[in-house]
Amino acid sequence: MVGDVARHSRDIARLPQVSGSLFVAGGAQGLEISAVDGAQFTGRCSEVAADDVHQFYATFYETVFPDPRQRAEWMLSPSLLRAPAEHRLYLIEVARWWLIDTRTWAQDRIDRRIEMPLTELTVD
Repeated sequence: MVGDVARHSRDIARLPQVSGSLFVAGGAQGLEISAVDGAQFTGRCSEVAADDVHQFYATFYETVFPDPRQRAEWMLSPSLLRAPAEHRLYLIEVARWWLIDTRTWAQDRIDRRIEMPLTELTVD
């Protein structure tokens, strides 16, 4: 039923091209641009097939909740991550990715992102 599917799920089904940013910021008082390290990516997103949820289940929860006690508190059973359940797992196949270089941004405001070859993007 369309009413039970989250808006982002409907959007991904209609247009699977996605982009995103990942970053680690230094400084507890605020964001200093020179302290930002991160990456940007573009790719294609798709729902993990019901039969494949088991393949990504443990890695997903171990990454999101490294602490075993917190993981146990928040972990849903695999059956709750398959249609027609409300929650789903998604996979992004990265097409392009860039590392962000902010060392000189404060001085010259020049974007020095560095595009990386996909061969450098590894998953252990």
